[in-house]
Amino acid sequence: MLVTLLAAQESSRNPSASPRENSPASSNVRARVRPTHDVSSTHAPQLLPPADEFHLTLSEDRTSTLPLGPSCTGEAEQTLTCRAFIVTLQNLSKKTVRISWGGCNEPGIRIDRKEPPSTSGWWPVSQIKSGSCRPMTWARLRLKPHKNYRYTTRLISPRRESWPFEPGSYTLRAEWALLGCTEKPKGTDCLTPLQIIRPPSSASAFNF
Repeated sequence: MLVTLLAAQESSRNPSASPRENSPASSNVRARVRPTHDVSSTHAPQLLPPADEFHLTLSEDRTSTLPLGPSCTGEAEQTLTCRAFIVTLQNLSKKTVRISWGGCNEPGIRIDRKEPPSTSGWWPVSQIKSGSCRPMTWARLRLKPHKNYRYTTRLISPRRESWPFEPGSYTLRAEWALLGCTEKPKGTDCLTPLQIIRPPSSASAFNF
């Protein structure tokens, strides 16, 4: 099952002002659910809890020790693109969930800025580079009830592509598409059936 969570951070500033001169940003959360399939069999992995049983927040990490990438040298280090952010996922449900992501050990997190003229009102400013890691490996997260998982990233990194900002104040949001399942019974490895990569079909080609 796929659950998409949204978290918004208000008023992140891009220089001219120094990052240390900016006031802390407040956060709120929006969420929606997009199930990819219906599970009715008792032997199939159980669905993730609904989106309102997770809480997602986005905040700036002003004390981050995350390494700066090659795009964040010199004056670029002070720009919004090179600042570090923390995406925190909290499991509010009474169930233990297992979440997975592939690629470059980078969760499916996209960060947008508020852009009223756009169709959706938001515009992507940071997302995973597509096809940058081969072979694909799977990362796994087991999240118990009422526990948190924190992921820190810069808007741009060797594994993420980003778009520049003009000087000013921006509202950012994070979107995390969760792929996973619920442990039932407790301790069950429900992820493995979801991660099976089947070989290409060996069916003969059709001639027209």
